[in-house]
Amino acid sequence: GFRALDGTQQRRVACDYVISTIPLPELVEMVAEHIPVQAAQEAARRLEYVGMILVGVAFRRPQLTPNTWLYFPEEHLVFNRAYEPRNFDPSMAPEGSTLVVFEVTARWDSHLWRMTDEQIGELVVHDLLAVGLARREEIESVACQRLRHAYPIYTRGFRTELEKVCRELAQVPNLLSTGRQGLFNHNNMDHSMLMGIRAAETLALQPMEPAPAWYANLHQFDHFRIVD
Repeated sequence: GFRALDGTQQRRVACDYVISTIPLPELVEMVAEHIPVQAAQEAARRLEYVGMILVGVAFRRPQLTPNTWLYFPEEHLVFNRAYEPRNFDPSMAPEGSTLVVFEVTARWDSHLWRMTDEQIGELVVHDLLAVGLARREEIESVACQRLRHAYPIYTRGFRTELEKVCRELAQVPNLLSTGRQGLFNHNNMDHSMLMGIRAAETLALQPMEPAPAWYANLHQFDHFRIVD
């Protein structure tokens, strides 16, 4: 079983299998509470991730641009990408309003990451006004959400550390880790969906102890390449 957070209360959930997308460093620490995985803990700490601060800006207008995604390569801008959910589906924002999410990437030890949400929000607003996307009076509200493990960083030797982690995770026979964060694989959404399908297939084909078979075949995902 595993512990789940239900509102503010923790409860234990019985299960036959767990397919996890929890970032590897956090997952390994959870496993370490029950079985000794010291080598995996040390290796997981050497796997580096870059964080992302998602800044949602609500506008008093039905649409900011007709584009779903916007890219900003200019180094002086605090955000590098933005997306407008209602351009996927108009029901994703109230009638007459829209929300645009600006992506700010930052390392955890950076000055940017240590800023408050209010400070980051003001930086985003300053830059979106500077590039002419909107007027300040059109902005209704700003909210921030931080993702600590957004992007895996492929440093020299990362595969060796990843193999150490997976070798020890295979000791938990019914736990499969997958996805970008859960397998330290910088992939696309469709890749992550395929990884989920492959994990389910592994459970179906190896129902007694799927984990050893799963971690022995991770090379099947080595060909994934990020596409933007």
